[in-house]
Amino acid sequence: MNLFAFLISGFSGCRTATNSTIYTCRRELSKTPARARPKADPFAGTRRRFPRKIRQEQTVAPGTMDQIRYDGEFLTYSHCFSCRTRGKERSSGQLATRVNPDTLHTQGQCAMRRNRLRELLKEGQPSLGTRIMSPWPTVIEIVGHSGMFDYVEFVAEYAPYDLHTLENIGRTVELFDHMTAMMKIEQEPRTYLAVRAIGSGIQNMLFADPRNVEDVQECVSAVRAERPESGGRHGVGMRRDVGTVLEAGSEAFADALDDAVVAIMIEKQSAVENLDAILSVPGVDMVQFGPADYSMSLGLTGQMSHPKVREAEQYVIETAHKKGIAARAELNDAQGFERYLELGVRHFNLGVDIRTLYDWYGKAGAVLRKELNVEPPVKAGSKVQSTYGR
Repeated sequence: MNLFAFLISGFSGCRTATNSTIYTCRRELSKTPARARPKADPFAGTRRRFPRKIRQEQTVAPGTMDQIRYDGEFLTYSHCFSCRTRGKERSSGQLATRVNPDTLHTQGQCAMRRNRLRELLKEGQPSLGTRIMSPWPTVIEIVGHSGMFDYVEFVAEYAPYDLHTLENIGRTVELFDHMTAMMKIEQEPRTYLAVRAIGSGIQNMLFADPRNVEDVQECVSAVRAERPESGGRHGVGMRRDVGTVLEAGSEAFADALDDAVVAIMIEKQSAVENLDAILSVPGVDMVQFGPADYSMSLGLTGQMSHPKVREAEQYVIETAHKKGIAARAELNDAQGFERYLELGVRHFNLGVDIRTLYDWYGKAGAVLRKELNVEPPVKAGSKVQSTYGR
């Protein structure tokens, strides 16, 4: 048994069950689940799990393709180990190939990893993401196994992390062809954090707290390549997004930077007042309104459902659409989306891991304690009338 066959023989398991509420949101977006596969497909649910019986049937000359056979049926496993290029065809009776990683780069055929979110924006399709604050890669794997999300957003503005964390997030997302990653960048230092996040394999950026045109220009330039046609400040780096030494400084690398989705938070009073000019900055792809910060900047701290806040949110969404920029809405769960659909919103970010856990702990614990007729040992922490993510 060769090394490739040995490695893939160890992966087995079943597809993680998906949450019906997520199906609800996708149904409203008129979009099928991102990982829907035929039941007969042994690769369904995850790209990294393979049946134990799979084996390499034939190895051909270097520079050509290796064939893989499963129970007499050819299935595709196309994998360039350094650039994460994947194959797509997995149907019965078709020739399945694995790209030879030893020759691909020397032939100049290597490509940067596809950006799922950019593809959806180009095609005018809706998108669905989810937020995580836990840096544990397994949480991201669970999101990927659900098959429901186009991207995972690491809310780095609030979570503890280091540069190794970012690389592990990048690696984990790359296990799933249907998914990409986004990182929420705090206001300082924007350029440094954006460069290191992209270099780690996190392809898209959400910038918090821009207040004026200059701030937004800084956000965009931190992502875009420093070449005349791109107008950015992002230079060449030997980081894992380019295979460290494989695509550093290549045209494919620069093109990938220009494909990165730049999203900005509109969450300050000054940003709303300067919205038209801010959204006229070239390179802004997506907008997210932030009711918590905005209400505070108005002196209405904690009043995220105040009429003035709701009015500003609608203004932001409508202005973005007029300028051809995608407006995104954050939801805690698959409820309350109807208002956004009426406003023409087609991009949603659903849930944040720690809040999902907190809500479940409170509700499930209360049910059982009621049945046991036992009071909780302490009173649950009071929760502000927060609509964060809604």
